[in-house]
Amino acid sequence: MMSPRLAALLPLIVLITSAVVLSLAPILVRLTETGPAAAGLWRFIFALPLLLLLTHRPGGEGVGRPSRWMALAGLFFFLDLSFWHYGIVMTSVANATVLCNLTPVVVTLFAWLVLKQRPRPVFVLALAFAMTGAFAMAAGADGGQGTDPLLGDLLSLSVALWYAGYFLAVKAARSTAGAVRVMLWSTAIPIPLMLAACLVLGESIIPATLAGWAACVGLGVMHVAGQGGVGLGPGPGLGGHDRRGHPDPAGGGRRPRLADLRRDHDRHPDGRRRPGAVRRAAGAMERAGTPAGGP
Repeated sequence: MMSPRLAALLPLIVLITSAVVLSLAPILVRLTETGPAAAGLWRFIFALPLLLLLTHRPGGEGVGRPSRWMALAGLFFFLDLSFWHYGIVMTSVANATVLCNLTPVVVTLFAWLVLKQRPRPVFVLALAFAMTGAFAMAAGADGGQGTDPLLGDLLSLSVALWYAGYFLAVKAARSTAGAVRVMLWSTAIPIPLMLAACLVLGESIIPATLAGWAACVGLGVMHVAGQGGVGLGPGPGLGGHDRRGHPDPAGGGRRPRLADLRRDHDRHPDGRRRPGAVRRAAGAMERAGTPAGGP
């Protein structure tokens, strides 16, 4: 039986582990021997069979149908990887990774300006230090580290916006589905979009050597192991039981009501306001940040 303290820490442990796994992404992208968008395409394609196996495992919830939140997560993920992979090619791996992880800045501003949640002073101070370091790295980038370091830095910086949208959409989707199903559809939906981007941009899609293919397969495995942790992390809790009372180790616990997604807040029995699902997601990201290994 898992102790309450360990159960409370488990989502954070999963997110940290995901960060370590996802840190391999920029290196693998450069080893694929394809165009930047094509690397994202192969990442999705090789991840899909693994996710299908997970959804059909004993006790799995099956494929089901995508909700609008899953579709939105897929759209944000397409934008995320498209911009980030070009950023990786155009600037240094370090800059691309650091700048794309400014997602907490976007979420903090969203929570402050839209949800009227004022951040704590110590968080603002830490955020200021993080931003200063990120921009210092970008300013000191060697011009030989990529094809266009300045544009690469800007593309990587824009990923913070797309990844924030992806994170919030995944959190909302988890209110009605388990992590694996959300992960499946947010991976399948971007595939035709990524293929279209490859064709429009005239990219090289097929790796030239076995080493390139191995990097593509590695991206797919990393996607399931790393991004899957991101899908588990924002959920209502790991372990517990699903809505039918069955054990749900893949991300169960009590799920928020669908009505939480249709309004900004509901109320405690004593009348005090309680944050809705999207507001809870913003608060969680503000407190814990996002996986530091990139999308």
